[in-house]
Amino acid sequence: APRYAEVARGYLHAVIAHTDQHWMEEAAKAKRNGSDTTENLHNSNRAPSKVSKNEREGNVISMQPSINIGVIGDVANGKSTLVRAMTGKRTQQHSSEQQQHGMTIRLGFANAAILRCQDVDNCGSYSFLSEDEDKHDTELPRCKNCKCNTAVVRRVSFLDCPGHAELMATMISGASAFDAVILVAAANLPCPTPQAQQHLDAIKLSGVLGEMKENIAIAQTKAELVAFNPELSSDFCALAAHAARGKRNLRKTVAADAPFFPVCSPLGLGMESLAKWIAELKNPSATQVPPKLKVLRSFDINIPGTNPKDVVGGVLGGSIIGNGHIAIEDELEVRPGLFLNAKATKRHKGQTGKDIKNDESDCFKVQPLSCKVKGLMTGKTRLTKVCKGGL
Repeated sequence: APRYAEVARGYLHAVIAHTDQHWMEEAAKAKRNGSDTTENLHNSNRAPSKVSKNEREGNVISMQPSINIGVIGDVANGKSTLVRAMTGKRTQQHSSEQQQHGMTIRLGFANAAILRCQDVDNCGSYSFLSEDEDKHDTELPRCKNCKCNTAVVRRVSFLDCPGHAELMATMISGASAFDAVILVAAANLPCPTPQAQQHLDAIKLSGVLGEMKENIAIAQTKAELVAFNPELSSDFCALAAHAARGKRNLRKTVAADAPFFPVCSPLGLGMESLAKWIAELKNPSATQVPPKLKVLRSFDINIPGTNPKDVVGGVLGGSIIGNGHIAIEDELEVRPGLFLNAKATKRHKGQTGKDIKNDESDCFKVQPLSCKVKGLMTGKTRLTKVCKGGL
């Protein structure tokens, strides 16, 4: 424990020194341009900014996340810890995951907002706002660097995928909703590991990124374990060497041109560059097809033993594809629906008095189900309608 504490402190000091140097360079640049750095960088008398009126009314453009980002990588590389650092949410919510000491077994979902300092000329830094803090009529936190007001530039959804080889099918099912990808690679391990390579192959074969090859990045987690090394001339030499080796190993993959972002998730360090990359991602274009809800997970909210008269509908979690929107009270069709085997189908036909024909090719029937939308939510925020975008 003392050794890890020393390493963490060394990495923290290195980051602070790098930030101070960058801050001094920006201040000198602003001074050469003739701007008043003291007034712009340290004006803390302004009223804190709040969520806009459109956001308070549940406007779909402002409150619904605009993009889905898949978090992939090998086991124990820090995927869930990184998602928690960005969103403030622990994605292992299922009982089976808690019994396995926090191991990711199912797809995890979490939302976050990207903030930017409104003093763009002198600061303009980016940061994450957790899902619990991103509420209606909430005063946005000030910039940590210059104490100026901040504004929400984008809301995003994260899909935390399991890293075990046995759960590869779960990762592939979630990949269908990816608009961008963050490959998590621990700085103290080779990049990529064999399992991470399989995840990249799945992304390539699925074609979810299409032509947007720039929508993939690599997060160097656990950077504090290698950044502070007294034997190296610079605190960042080990991270730079790890990134250089990773670029060579990834040159024939979909992540050949992916940028590297060293982060320390438990301490929340290195998040600004990652937030800026996410904020500058391009929104995927909507296909000219009717809107569909691609279901990733479903929840039954009825307690066992509930009276049939008191049974209510379930919860479907997923992402919208296509052009258009889905609103409350819209009627939807669930496909493929209910599967009926041949015997059940023939028995049903016999009860209705219709002729039964023995068709061996008719091995089963599919009965689509209809439902009505009674509520829409993203995270803990209620919406009146949803369109293509985040979860």
